[in-house]
Amino acid sequence: MAKDEKLNNDAAVECVDYHNLDTCDSYDSMDIAYQNKDIMSKVLADNYADAFYEVLGLTIPRIVEAKPTNLPAIEANELRMDNLFLLADGSYAIIDYESSASDENKIKYLNYVARVTSRLYNEDRQIHKLRVIVIYTADVTAGDTDPVLDLGEQRLSITEVFLTDLDADKILRETDALVRDGIRLSDKDMIRLMLCPLSIKGHDGKQEAISKAIRIISEIEDEDQRKNLLKGLLTFTDKVISKEDSDLIGRLIRMTKVEMIFYKEQMEAVKKAREEEEKKASDKLKEIATNFLRSGDSAQKVAECVGIPLSHVEELAAQLNI
Repeated sequence: MAKDEKLNNDAAVECVDYHNLDTCDSYDSMDIAYQNKDIMSKVLADNYADAFYEVLGLTIPRIVEAKPTNLPAIEANELRMDNLFLLADGSYAIIDYESSASDENKIKYLNYVARVTSRLYNEDRQIHKLRVIVIYTADVTAGDTDPVLDLGEQRLSITEVFLTDLDADKILRETDALVRDGIRLSDKDMIRLMLCPLSIKGHDGKQEAISKAIRIISEIEDEDQRKNLLKGLLTFTDKVISKEDSDLIGRLIRMTKVEMIFYKEQMEAVKKAREEEEKKASDKLKEIATNFLRSGDSAQKVAECVGIPLSHVEELAAQLNI
């Protein structure tokens, strides 16, 4: 069985609380956010652990099993981690994604450690080693954080990963080129594409990257890989994705092959219309720049007034022998 087919089947087993995303008529992304996390935890453990580590630069033992992320307690609130993994050396890794750093977050991680330790001890009467790994979006950079919660005689040390190390624009360009050339994406390519929107600072930049990633993924011919990428993108960006984009992902996941062909034709028509509109605008700017040059204005002044690169104006001037 192919990896992507196995991933799809594994995910389907876990999809009872996922509102049957492949077939349902509608869903609320906020309702399924944590079920998504549990599904993607299993996906990472079973299929993409090595690629996940490589992209994030993590050097810890291999993931061997994903564990439930809910941590019920006697208190009214229920904590949920993003990921909990059993590692090959018998230790556990708690992984959380954050867009900010604060002492409150550290207290939250301390609660994670206490409740996970208690749950594991109740299961097998053993004290297990735990690692707390925090993956920060580009809104947090190295130097902005303190990876230690110092309580005097007790200390909580955190392993930090900063997604600013990822080049989102490069990832989107390279992935787009691979898809257009019909080259199957590697595990590493898939993880980078899922995570790249989180490597951009600010809300608008993240939304733009999510939209670009959806467009790239929608052009992938392999249905299993396309759906798995869409589910992964929705999972990793669930805290920042817009309702419009989350709804679009839901529709794309549910589309039949015929519907996907029709959707791609629509997108190609939109792209062509946009390119034609941009060409018209470019031609108009070129006409204005030509008039300025013929009036005796310098290439530098024309570039500043018209708003086009100086190199383009100089090339135009050369063509006009000005």
